[in-house]
Amino acid sequence: MNRAPNQFRGLKSNGTLMPVALLSAAFVFAYYKSIALMINVWSTRPESSHGFLVPFAALYFAYTDRDKLKGIQVKPALWTGGLLLLLSSFFLRLGQSSGTYILELFSLICVIYSLFILTLGWKFCRSAWLPLSYLVFMVPFLDIGNEKMHWPFQLLTARMAYTVLSAMNITVRRVVNVLQFPDFSLVVAPACSGISYLLSIIAIAIPVSYYVFRQRGFKVFFLISALVIGIVANWLRVVLIALWSLSTGKVSHGPMHIFQGVFVSVIGFIGLFALAFVMSRLERKPEDEKKQRVGAVAGKKAGNWRLATFIAVFMILLFGVYEQVTKIRDASAMAGINTLPYSLPGWTGKDVQLPDSRALNDLDPDSYIMRRYTGPGGEIFLYLGYYEAQRYKRKLVSYRLEDLYENATGSNLGSRRVMKTVLKIKGKSYLALFWLEAGGRTVTNRYEAILLSALQGLVHEKNSSAIIILFSPERPNTDIGGQLDDIESFAAQMGPGFQKIP
Repeated sequence: MNRAPNQFRGLKSNGTLMPVALLSAAFVFAYYKSIALMINVWSTRPESSHGFLVPFAALYFAYTDRDKLKGIQVKPALWTGGLLLLLSSFFLRLGQSSGTYILELFSLICVIYSLFILTLGWKFCRSAWLPLSYLVFMVPFLDIGNEKMHWPFQLLTARMAYTVLSAMNITVRRVVNVLQFPDFSLVVAPACSGISYLLSIIAIAIPVSYYVFRQRGFKVFFLISALVIGIVANWLRVVLIALWSLSTGKVSHGPMHIFQGVFVSVIGFIGLFALAFVMSRLERKPEDEKKQRVGAVAGKKAGNWRLATFIAVFMILLFGVYEQVTKIRDASAMAGINTLPYSLPGWTGKDVQLPDSRALNDLDPDSYIMRRYTGPGGEIFLYLGYYEAQRYKRKLVSYRLEDLYENATGSNLGSRRVMKTVLKIKGKSYLALFWLEAGGRTVTNRYEAILLSALQGLVHEKNSSAIIILFSPERPNTDIGGQLDDIESFAAQMGPGFQKIP
């Protein structure tokens, strides 16, 4: 039998190892910040810890298809691959500038895809679609817009946990997403909805269905069952938390954390593989079906993939140098904050402690001021939170703003467009006006703030931002228009100080 030539055989002898090593080293040099961010996400978030296994699983998938891949004619796509590499690197930088880690990590995966297209060509990438597409599970893409998805799953989890506990003759009462027991209550919070852990289940279910089952119907049924298993496992987790708390007499945060990170994954994976074992026995496979080995095929002369590799190395090294030269720097706000006056015509201010308000405490800026001003209009509180840069866990626009924006409506404060809401602090209501400062502009739209921060980072190499909140106790005997006029008068006098914030 004649063996077709294979340009990938004999790495050391045919000079393949050096280009691959150079490409790998250049990739790490240019994108090490994003690689470190991805590892940080895997390390600090239990629901994303499966990311450590994804690269090894992708390599295994490629290894199982090695006979087919060896026979693919390599034809580098220099123009399209190079263009995709430039676009991916641009959006990666845009994600860094705006602090949008999902965009940054997705772009990193797209950089990898671009490198394969540039050096090995479209035909090879289509043949290696499973290991390449599987890399997307390294990114927690369910974080995109999942805030609205949590609530129905919270209600469903609370309802099912209540049903199971009631069937066990346990005294429990459900109020929306709260399970009330005689001595304590359990709140099914967004972290307990189980949505984030579905990604781990699906990341395992896809390759299992691909390699275990032959019939499409079995594959689809298995994937749907994987979702159901993940959801049911989350219900059982809440039930076990309740039983643990009942047996110990108190709600313990330790078991909650353990059950949250371990139970759904372990029980879900056990159920998943058990289902795969049973279904594989039920699936009928033709007796004469044989596993076809795809041999190497002789084709036209392969494109110069080594040249394409060196072009890729040159391009990502340029991006790496650009990253080093144009680092986004933190901007200290202390000088700007200190310029805000304590005394204004008719108003006298002093620093006070941050009130016990979740909407304020969750903001977690790099620095902030909290002042109370007294004047003819009564009391007005000023909160200014400053973010020196947009980072993975500390940035202006994140889920931390949800409490402020939940019931907020648009309003005007002189010529400034702001948001109006009511803050609850120790049972007392405060009329609050707030806005965002990003990219040197006043905005209320969070997506606009993200875009302005990104553009500021690209152009000026800094992406600092701030949130400003003015609030005062609601006056039961005064119309809201008069109270807004007092806040507007105060803001007009404080306005020049706001403009000095970097």
